[in-house]
Amino acid sequence: MATAFGRAWIRAVGMLVSFGLLALPAGLGGCARRTAGPDAAPGGTIAIATQSPLIGPLSPLGRGIADGARLAVEENRERFRLLGFDLELVAYDDADPGQGIANAELILADRRILGVVGHLNSETAIPASEKYNQDGLVLVSPANTAVELTERGLPTVNRLVARDDAQGRAAAAFAAGRLRVRTAYVVHDRTTYGQGLADAFKAAAEGRGVQVKGYRGIVRGRTSFIELVEEVTRLGPELIYFAGMPGDGGRLLRALRGAGFKGIFLGGDAVGTREMVRAAGDVASAVYFTSVVTPLHVTDPGRRWAERYRARFGDAPEAYAAVSYDAARILLQGIEEAIRDGGGRRPTRAQVSRVVRRTRDFEGIAGRVAFDERGDNRFATPESIRVYVFRRKGI
Repeated sequence: MATAFGRAWIRAVGMLVSFGLLALPAGLGGCARRTAGPDAAPGGTIAIATQSPLIGPLSPLGRGIADGARLAVEENRERFRLLGFDLELVAYDDADPGQGIANAELILADRRILGVVGHLNSETAIPASEKYNQDGLVLVSPANTAVELTERGLPTVNRLVARDDAQGRAAAAFAAGRLRVRTAYVVHDRTTYGQGLADAFKAAAEGRGVQVKGYRGIVRGRTSFIELVEEVTRLGPELIYFAGMPGDGGRLLRALRGAGFKGIFLGGDAVGTREMVRAAGDVASAVYFTSVVTPLHVTDPGRRWAERYRARFGDAPEAYAAVSYDAARILLQGIEEAIRDGGGRRPTRAQVSRVVRRTRDFEGIAGRVAFDERGDNRFATPESIRVYVFRRKGI
């Protein structure tokens, strides 16, 4: 996951001395849904695919991924026409993880598609990427943070954002350093993302002298946290660390505050989303969260790109939109280079994958990118993780 920033009610906090973190002000189920332009003549079209939630509570983030890639395709369409190819985007809905895996089969069967930008959720990205890898189809991920995604060593898998081990370390450093807490309680939602992030935070926090008084997994979508809240009340930790989906985080926060918990609520990047705020309601204030995404407004290129995005889609970009735009540009750059290397012929998926993995010093809207031997971004380090806090006006 990554973070969708609110505009007026989030500000950056603190600087983690040990990591040098920046403090910047923040200004489905059923059948796959697919959108694409009209087919060109057979063999004349090159396509890239996206997979992200297009319906449901995470759809704002998912549509940002699809639209960020769509903007990159539209801006590069003329370049590909000059090379003799029509360029298209095919957007699949993976709001249901099982559908995302089924979509991977459809993507593999569509020989126009030479690469994928996605996913939002790591529990979908990991099995889907196994399928892509069987046919040499490259994945460039703008959002997945699970360590396992790249630790498998698949040559076709690459990501732009920092991993959960980096995010967990950054959160622990902030908790022990800036917030000076000495006791914590860790909650996760048993997903690949949630448990991985929780484990990383717990290990790093204990390494910094923080006593983890409790560690519990919850059931996703649960509306009652009676036992958990009772245990937190009895143990009295200074801080709750939550790693999971935003709706659950918001409901948990409401339950804790309703029971009188006055401590600190710190979470992973999913906490910094509109869905978290909607679920938490009027208690969504003074909530800290880490982010693997740099706000667009802090750079001139970011501000200009956000204006282009708003002009095209009629809304401000969610946080992953710019990273997805960069991921699509990296993919398109790889396809173009493979075409030129092949004397203008249509490249194979394996050829594109090899070129993409060689990406070095790419200057994107959301930051620099250089893939290492595992497909991780060398610039997505603990130093790149920022910590933010909700500050609602009037609260």
